[in-house]
Amino acid sequence: DCPQWKKEKQIQEVRTKQNLSYYEAKKLLFPEQNSMSYSYALRSSTSQPSQTDERLTKVIVPPLMKLKPVKPTVLRVKNVSTAKTSTESP
Repeated sequence: DCPQWKKEKQIQEVRTKQNLSYYEAKKLLFPEQNSMSYSYALRSSTSQPSQTDERLTKVIVPPLMKLKPVKPTVLRVKNVSTAKTSTESP
């Protein structure tokens, strides 16, 4: 028999006999196997101090220049002949 299947079977038995949730039954049977939650894993991340070179962080940005407004240009379309030419032979 598979060990994981045995664990799941035990959890389900305790769950039904004691009217517990799956999580509560699992915690009751296997307290040493408390799995780490995502929020705990993110919260417990360690940060390493770092030092940055001052020359890299002192970035000089020139002031923005105001752009001159552009006059809209009107596009002119030439009239195209819509007369059909016949390519069929009589």
